[in-house]
Amino acid sequence: MALLMAVIGSVAAQAQYVPSQENLKARQEFQDNKLGVFIHWGVYSMLADGEWVMHNKRIDRDEYAQLPAGFYPSRFDADEPPRRLLDVQERGQRLQHR
Repeated sequence: MALLMAVIGSVAAQAQYVPSQENLKARQEFQDNKLGVFIHWGVYSMLADGEWVMHNKRIDRDEYAQLPAGFYPSRFDADEPPRRLLDVQERGQRLQHR
């Protein structure tokens, strides 16, 4: 019963939501910019297969725990990902990733 009341309350609150002018402006700027990038970098992104990699690739916990031994943050160039994105943009290409 408590769960039902929580869901009903949540739906009612959403129906009454009115975005502020600042929020509307931010949404429009986001739409106009046309590019948003989130770069996931770190020891557990080395496999480059998403956060469900253990499940999807059937990697056991012991094998996954060995990843930090092969991680070399000193080799990371923070300027390289944005450079690559700009190169793609300059060539008029589209960059897609899941």
